[in-house]
Amino acid sequence: MALSLLRLLAGIVLLVLARTVPLQAVASAFLFFASFTVAHDLAHGAYRLPRHLNTLALSVAALPMLVSGHAMRIMHLRHHARPLAPDDVEGEGARHGFFTALLLGPRNMLALRASAFAAADARGRRRQGIEMGAVLGVVALALALPGATWLRTHVVVALVLLATTSLWASHIPHHTPPWLAAACARLAFLRSPVLLSLAFHERHHRHPRVPCADLAHGGV
Repeated sequence: MALSLLRLLAGIVLLVLARTVPLQAVASAFLFFASFTVAHDLAHGAYRLPRHLNTLALSVAALPMLVSGHAMRIMHLRHHARPLAPDDVEGEGARHGFFTALLLGPRNMLALRASAFAAADARGRRRQGIEMGAVLGVVALALALPGATWLRTHVVVALVLLATTSLWASHIPHHTPPWLAAACARLAFLRSPVLLSLAFHERHHRHPRVPCADLAHGGV
């Protein structure tokens, strides 16, 4: 948990300090995936936090991704419960080929939000509404603040990554070539959740409450 939080904080600092758009884009991508890792583990309750603290942390951790953390949680837990079933919207990319998954990305991005809202009860919908209100607030600040180039860059990078989620978070992890999985496993000492999710994706499905960074380090 500490390492994942440190990466999240480092991503924020790097983004704010970056002085050129290319560096801001790199820092934004780093922050996005750091946010994804923490929000993903919180969605599974992997940090064993008290329920109310986990709820708040999920809302905050998902904000750099420009998503509702609780919408993400609903759809991700459905994916774990019924992997690649017809109602597994998150798994849509894995049911198609590489280029189709890429082309379906923007539609899938919207379908995930709509399906999560439809699946939630009244309290869950209110929570998703508050979280999406915070997201819209971030986007509004990016547009309104004259000197916030770093924030505008982050919004663009986050939207691109969200629009391609069906490829990098769905298709590729479920169709990882053996050579790539082996290469990622050899780099497990880096404890990169992105690499570990490719090397040990099936292990994650068997042990979802193990933090991603611990999949190859005795956490299972």
